[in-house]
Amino acid sequence: MGTSKFLLQMSLFIAGWLAWNSLAPTDWRFDPYTFTFLTLLLSLQASYAAPLILLAQNRQDDRDRTEARIDRERAAMGVEINSFLARELSEMQRKLNDLSMDINMSNRNALSRKKFSARDKELNDRLDRIEQAVLALTAKVDPPPAKPQAKAKKAPAPEPAPAD
Repeated sequence: MGTSKFLLQMSLFIAGWLAWNSLAPTDWRFDPYTFTFLTLLLSLQASYAAPLILLAQNRQDDRDRTEARIDRERAAMGVEINSFLARELSEMQRKLNDLSMDINMSNRNALSRKKFSARDKELNDRLDRIEQAVLALTAKVDPPPAKPQAKAKKAPAPEPAPAD
C-alpha cells in the first residue's frame, strides 16, 4: 500500500472488475451494475487502510520525536564541546603568553647578564688600572723610607741682638 505499484495494480483490478461485470455475458457477471460487492471490498480495504495509515503516521511521529531529541542532545553536546574547547584554547593561549613572557624575561636576563658580565669585566679592568696608577703615584710622592742616619749635632741658635 502506498506505492505506485500498488496503485497501478489496484486500478487494473477495479478496471477489470468493472469491465467484466459490464461487458461480459449476463450469465457470467457476478456483481451487476451497482457493483455492490466491489463497493463492499473497497470499503473493507479502506477500513484496514485508514488504521494502517494512522499507525504509519504515529510511527513516523515517534521517529521524528526521537530524531529531534537526538538532534537536541547532539546540539547540547556540541555546545558543551565548543565551550570546553573555547576554555581549553583560552587556557592554552594564556599559558602560551606566560611562556612567551618567561622566554622574553629569560632572554632579557641573559642579555643583561651578558651586558653586566662585560660591564663587570670592563669595570674590573678599570679598577685594576686605577689601583696600579694609585700605587705608582704613591711610590713617586712618598719615596720609600731611607735608612736612618746618625743625628747631626745641633747648630747653636743665633743669639738675639742687643736692644738699643
